[in-house]
Amino acid sequence: MYTPSFRRQAFLLFVCLPLAVLVLSAGQGCPSQPPDVIEANTFGLDLVNNTSFEVDPGVQVDEFLLGLGTLAPLEGTDLPVAFDVDCSAGDTLTIEPILFLTSDTQVLTANGPIVLDEGVDYVCGDIIRLEFSQDGTGAFFVDVFVNDVLITS
Repeated sequence: MYTPSFRRQAFLLFVCLPLAVLVLSAGQGCPSQPPDVIEANTFGLDLVNNTSFEVDPGVQVDEFLLGLGTLAPLEGTDLPVAFDVDCSAGDTLTIEPILFLTSDTQVLTANGPIVLDEGVDYVCGDIIRLEFSQDGTGAFFVDVFVNDVLITS
């Protein structure tokens, strides 16, 4: 029976084995969860700005304003801006966005503010998409989708 030398055993153990592990683990691997699945204690928030101007989403959970920043207009095939937001039973989600025509000219939504109640309009684990748009007259609107179902426009 062939027994490799100590040097050969050391080479296999300390050089070849780590390289083999590195090569085998270099792939994409398995994601911890599918990309569109949200944890039960959060909800997903996707923001889509279909206007030609910056938008402040103006999203508030209970009395806490979420610091989501401003959204630049989408260009071409840009993807929505996505957030995971902490969620508790009975939360109230208030959506009151602002459109910035210029630094001095701000426009509120014609259909806002919109108030959603957790347990009634959405539940923790849902994905809520807000699409900001303007009509032909320049009026500013927000459409709210829960799990891709339009619930208010």
